[in-house]
Amino acid sequence: MFQEDVTDFLGDFAVPCMKGNVPFSAIFDMPDNSMPFSGADAISTDYSLTYPTGVVSFKRDDVVTVDGVKYTARGVGEKQDDGVFSKVMLQK
Repeated sequence: MFQEDVTDFLGDFAVPCMKGNVPFSAIFDMPDNSMPFSGADAISTDYSLTYPTGVVSFKRDDVVTVDGVKYTARGVGEKQDDGVFSKVMLQK
């Protein structure tokens, strides 16, 4: 995938992000998950960020601002499919 393709793809779905002094665009997901907890269902939100691999990298406890809100990386960024994009799980 060429850089132009990445930029075009992110243009349709991405939000502005900032890690340190590096601005970038990424896809932010926050699906809710229902899980049983002490006889009742609890709702948990799993925040994740899909970003271009060559632009930034993440390790545990890195801070990133996503659309004006600060999050912390729960682990390292992991390459997806062909490695053009990586994904990191976040916590508020």
